[in-house]
Amino acid sequence: SFTIKTEPIVTSVTISGPSTVTENSTTGYILTANYDDDTSQIVTSSASWSENSSYASISSSGVLTTDSISAEENLMITANYEGFSDTHSVTITIEPDPFDDDRDGDGFTENQGDCNDSDSTIHPGGIDICGDGIDQDCSGSDCPSCLVTTPVQLNPLAGTKIDGSSVTMDWSDGAGSQWNLQLQNINGTSVFSGSVANSSEFSIGGLAEGRYRWRVSANDGNCETDWSVWRGFTVGNPAAYWQNLYGVIRYNGDPICAMILANGKYQFTCSGDGSFNIDVPLDDNHEITIQAFASGLAPYREVIAHDQATNASIDLNKSENDKTLEVYTVTSLRTHSRSNISGSVEYENSPVCAMVLANGQYQFTCSGDGSFDLDVPFDSNGEVTLFAFSSGFQPYKYVFNEFPTLADFDSDGYPADVDCNDNNANIHPEAQEVCGDGIDQDCNGSDLACSPIDADGDGYSAGDDCNDNNATIHPGAPVVYGDGIDQDCDGEDEIDVAQ
Repeated sequence: SFTIKTEPIVTSVTISGPSTVTENSTTGYILTANYDDDTSQIVTSSASWSENSSYASISSSGVLTTDSISAEENLMITANYEGFSDTHSVTITIEPDPFDDDRDGDGFTENQGDCNDSDSTIHPGGIDICGDGIDQDCSGSDCPSCLVTTPVQLNPLAGTKIDGSSVTMDWSDGAGSQWNLQLQNINGTSVFSGSVANSSEFSIGGLAEGRYRWRVSANDGNCETDWSVWRGFTVGNPAAYWQNLYGVIRYNGDPICAMILANGKYQFTCSGDGSFNIDVPLDDNHEITIQAFASGLAPYREVIAHDQATNASIDLNKSENDKTLEVYTVTSLRTHSRSNISGSVEYENSPVCAMVLANGQYQFTCSGDGSFDLDVPFDSNGEVTLFAFSSGFQPYKYVFNEFPTLADFDSDGYPADVDCNDNNANIHPEAQEVCGDGIDQDCNGSDLACSPIDADGDGYSAGDDCNDNNATIHPGAPVVYGDGIDQDCDGEDEIDVAQ
């Protein structure tokens, strides 16, 4: 027997390539032949190619070349191979104008007047920095050098209370010759908005009781500075800039033990019902920033206006953030009942602004290096529980139950770093002080002076009373003449010369 091997037979052909091309471009297309033995082969160069457009041409190797067009055009590519053919629809689009492309993403193209489309700070309406040689606002030239600086507010500063109904606002001139001033009440209503010329102070009267804020800018005729920050002050009743907040902190509908922090005031909701009630000062924007922290739950943060509801109940959620704070600590024993815990809060070796809480003592690590240093009392178990909270991170918790043991040479329970005489067990920070003996038994830095003793209760101490066992004898007491007793402590018994 023998096998006759036959060549595979083409059953179909397929064109592949993009369906959209731009004018004045070249694009390659591929023709694939499919065979009856389920194989395929690229036959691009062996095929016959054609197209039906006057704006394009296609080569024998399947390369389509397009010409310029005035409007979008559609064409059909056809390829033939061994009696089989395929067609492919192509749309020619107009090439984008490069000057209509906003390359720096500032909202302006070169056709719209962007004089530097590689820098997003430069565009029509940009903030021109005077004197830097750059035309940020695309006006055609840089503005003259700006010699003025943003004024520094001098009075009243944040938290100032004004008695009466008038206030004088003054500021550093910033080298300006004219200033713009804005004054608003607690509702954001303008009390004054205008220019102040030739004087870096402004007085206004007739102010009602309440909370106000003000800011100022300077100009020299060529350019104007940014506004200074808002500064708040109060006229009359101090309660005008405090707000009472109350509510409950819950998780899944149940009250939980958490800490609420609002503009520097805080409270723990660990009484069992999750409730809080605190009086909070408004910030210079007349707002309150509320934060809540609880172990294992995502931190909560909300900024509310002064006139929002004072019922600030909070529902905490499980944290979906996997980021974990890194807390590095050093502990040392201060006394038999307190410990010092210091360290830093970090994430991926960078300092983090957080709140560290340890047995009721707390500190914020927002000075730039993430550091903290706390003197902490032990709890009833002789332990310290340290928490760290920061927005966007899982809360951190660690319980310290072992502390370095410092030398206590006199075994009075107080180590050498707090015991001012660690060779005498009667001398330590909580010892009973003996007055007037020249010894500092309680280590407070000095001996206790003795209070005068008045044994007979007549109002005169032993140093002045010539008989401190008899209340009828003291300086100024009534005299009984000739009884041989010196009642008034003048050194002798008086005799009635009239007798």
